[in-house]
Amino acid sequence: MLTQEPTDRPGTPLPPHLLGVINLMNEKPDVLRYADSPEAALRLAEEYRAAGFTAVDLGAQSSHYGVRRIDKDQELAVLLPVVRALVAEEHSVCIETSRAEVIRAACGEGASIVNLSGGLFRDDVQAALAETRPSVITAFTPRDSTTEVHDLDIESDLSARLADGLRSNLRLLHDLGVEEVIADAGIGFSYPVPYSEFRHYQVSAIRRTRELAAAVGAPLLVAVPRLPDLWITVTFAALSVEHGADLLRCHDPDVAKVVSLLT
Repeated sequence: MLTQEPTDRPGTPLPPHLLGVINLMNEKPDVLRYADSPEAALRLAEEYRAAGFTAVDLGAQSSHYGVRRIDKDQELAVLLPVVRALVAEEHSVCIETSRAEVIRAACGEGASIVNLSGGLFRDDVQAALAETRPSVITAFTPRDSTTEVHDLDIESDLSARLADGLRSNLRLLHDLGVEEVIADAGIGFSYPVPYSEFRHYQVSAIRRTRELAAAVGAPLLVAVPRLPDLWITVTFAALSVEHGADLLRCHDPDVAKVVSLLT
């Protein structure tokens, strides 16, 4: 579980939990923290744990709209051996998926968190979540999919709808019996707009972190953008901490040093 423990110092914010990303398929040339075997994934997971991360987030399929989609059997074949290996070493495992079959299989192997990258409004996904009852990270996506992103307007389709969209997701998940829900502002997804425009949206969303958390009534996760320049990544992480993020999803264990310094 990822919820914060109470503090005995009223008014003192707790440091955010850190969720470390491990990609299991090298789908893009700038992928960080890539593992091509359970053994490689375990080495990366141990680096995250040593740095103070709470859990690892495994992805067998990129959420990027431009990446070729793999089928259910491929996703399971890539993901499940890694889940088994990490659970055996007592890692808290999160899996990123939008498929009901993957949710059931991964939770059956010991994954305790589902980072739902779409599919929330499909009956089969709802049934899988109701049966397995994992902790769920939910993000607002305008069309319940990270791949159907063309012809979107940043302001009207994302920023203006973000709080209402997250509230709707949380109501549905609680109705399904999911007890722990974490809201994700969704700035880690990709959209076919000029990056300078999207970066402005990312920063604006981070600055709304406390406002969004209060509006939706749930812990808020910030997916720190995966960037080749570590100093920009660190800037995003520091901004997220300063604006009250409860969790940071990161691709680099060095982010823990920034969090430790600031908290």
